[in-house]
Amino acid sequence: MKRILVDSDVIIDYLRIKLGLLDKLFVLQKEGTVELFISGITVIEVYSGLSADRMEKEIDQLINCFGVVDLDKNLGKKAGEIRRSLGNKVRLGDLIIGATAIALKAGLATRNKKHFERIPGLKFWKG
Repeated sequence: MKRILVDSDVIIDYLRIKLGLLDKLFVLQKEGTVELFISGITVIEVYSGLSADRMEKEIDQLINCFGVVDLDKNLGKKAGEIRRSLGNKVRLGDLIIGATAIALKAGLATRNKKHFERIPGLKFWKG
């Protein structure tokens, strides 16, 4: 089964318009062909949105559809190594999300490939 790490932008799009890439990913998950994950950083990004207060129950339900990968010592080390090699060319949150995808051996589902393309070894999910 393929692993897919879903970026914050994909989830935020879904919360705003109830359409987009996440619909396709949920179908694949239901079929049993993929496992969906998000980074703990994504949880922070989604709950920090301006509409999170009024959408809290909906966000809670949506987050429960994913395996959440928390930042631990090993993931922190991997992200630190990547950051050291790149300098400050990738935003820290994006760097941690990219490192999470690498550690999971997962493809990253995102609409913002430009934010991540400098991360060596990162593979994007091509749906």
